[in-house]
Amino acid sequence: MFRYYIRLIGVLIFLLPGVVLAAGAVTRTGHWPTQEDFPFLPDYCAARFVDRGNPTPRYLHWSRILGASFGETVHHLCAGINAARIASQAHNFPNYPGQEEFFLRQSLLEFQYVIDKASPAVALMPDTYSYQGQSYLRLKDVGKAMTSFKRAIELNPKYLPAYVELTNLYVKMGAGHTKEALFLVTEGLRHNPDSKALKRKYLELGGREPFPEPYVAPSPQMSADSDKTAPSSTPTNDIPPNVTPSQVQAAPSAPAPIPVAAKTEDDRANIAPDPQSTLGTKQNPWCRFCPAQAEEAK
Repeated sequence: MFRYYIRLIGVLIFLLPGVVLAAGAVTRTGHWPTQEDFPFLPDYCAARFVDRGNPTPRYLHWSRILGASFGETVHHLCAGINAARIASQAHNFPNYPGQEEFFLRQSLLEFQYVIDKASPAVALMPDTYSYQGQSYLRLKDVGKAMTSFKRAIELNPKYLPAYVELTNLYVKMGAGHTKEALFLVTEGLRHNPDSKALKRKYLELGGREPFPEPYVAPSPQMSADSDKTAPSSTPTNDIPPNVTPSQVQAAPSAPAPIPVAAKTEDDRANIAPDPQSTLGTKQNPWCRFCPAQAEEAK
């Protein structure tokens, strides 16, 4: 009997480290990444935590891509991703209730920190909203999850993960949201024409081939041509293209005076005859109907 207990104690001592490590994976009080977490996180997380202060090629690569946010907020994004990852393991250990919700709430705090502190133009901001939406969805907060996924698409219309997540959410909500799901998949395909996941969803939701035409961004040359052909708001002179401005005669400043018939001889004397007029004769320029030859004979 004594030997039996000795063997049992030996087995427990042998298994105890494994039990402690397994429990520690979900009962850990912190969610900040450690060396064991980095293989499960995006590469920029290891570059930020491990290579910080050491200008390795990996660190310089992500620093160029992410800019100032790499040193200011990306570590909070990584902490949020890691907290959500820990929460995904908690349901495998029912003896530790509340662990999943706890770490999901921690992830939301980290994601919100990035949203509050970083500019919307930061390259990883769509990712942040997408991760936030996933945590809200796991907490059964569908409304906030939809808002997060839509915001990710607003910031980057080509951001594929948000299209997939939001489409799946519409599908789960029932047949009443089929049109919304199909419209969303259509928009996603126009921005991501090679996505197999969106093509499959498009057909499942009732879409028919050919698939939607992709968006085509206007080239710089097309924009320049459109500017050239655009009507000008500045008034221009109606001058034919082959006529130079020097060939265009200036318009008269005032209309030519209209001759007024003289009533008396004195009036006639005071009015100079028009030298270009073809009426009358030299002797009598006022004679409108006098025969020219008869007048000349006089």
